Amino acid sequence: MLGFVMCAFWLAFALGGFAFHFTNHTIGSDYSSGRNDVIMQFIAIAFCGLIFWYIAHLAREYCREVTIMCQHIGLFRVATAESFCCSVKHRRPGGDEPMMCDREVMQKCINIWFGGTEAFERHVQSDLCDLLVDQLSNHMVSYWRLAEAAPVFLWFHLDVVARHLRIRYFTDSAEDGALLTGILILLVGLSYWLGVVPMLVRIMFRLSWTMQARCHCRLLDYFKSLLLLLPGISIFGAFVFLHFFLSGYLPYDLGSLTFALITNPLAALVWRSLPVPLPQQNMRLAREDAQS
Repeated sequence: MLGFVMCAFWLAFALGGFAFHFTNHTIGSDYSSGRNDVIMQFIAIAFCGLIFWYIAHLAREYCREVTIMCQHIGLFRVATAESFCCSVKHRRPGGDEPMMCDREVMQKCINIWFGGTEAFERHVQSDLCDLLVDQLSNHMVSYWRLAEAAPVFLWFHLDVVARHLRIRYFTDSAEDGALLTGILILLVGLSYWLGVVPMLVRIMFRLSWTMQARCHCRLLDYFKSLLLLLPGISIFGAFVFLHFFLSGYLPYDLGSLTFALITNPLAALVWRSLPVPLPQQNMRLAREDAQS
């Protein structure tokens, strides 16, 4: 699933970038105009919104499947576990030759390794389950995996930097401060790549856990995924507006630097203080209900 989501991210970013450049050249807007720049970015977001909506729907399904799996592990019992040998009555398929019972072998190993069935069941329901949930919740969507999935923002700004450097070094009409402008644009690209995008995905993943419940009507379930997407669009649009505001009302060097100083520490704060709500409470409730 993660590979598909990464491919969908790349396709959405590529589609958004194409829409940005296409509308920019078609409408004939001035690229240096901050207001037109914001309009083009919102048009690009609208073009790739459908793909991100489907990603949000998949994220809800993923969180729901992890929760269901954890509830099943919380109710794990050796006595109710199925084995192939017992299902075929200890006879090899296609003949009457007897076969060894795997359950007896596993039972002996459990007694040797854990001291009994109850200790093994407690280990599976607690330690193993917590480790599995941590891997599927925190490490599956880690910061560095998001950094690997979203370098398109950096590449987009590198393209703009290349334009300024080309004017600075390879044309006769050199612009004053083109090198500094390119460095600041690169700083903004790094801020989007390593700050805004990971922070946004972290918030959306947290919301996916909260809104993972499936609606009885499929149309309402799709609409619920759309509602999940709206906060992400609003947050991303807020950062775009923040960059436009800082660049418009502050000198460009201070605006880009201020944007980087805001987004990167804020991303670190979000990743540190906004953990994913692991379904441990649901598992304990399931175990208590089963025991009672």
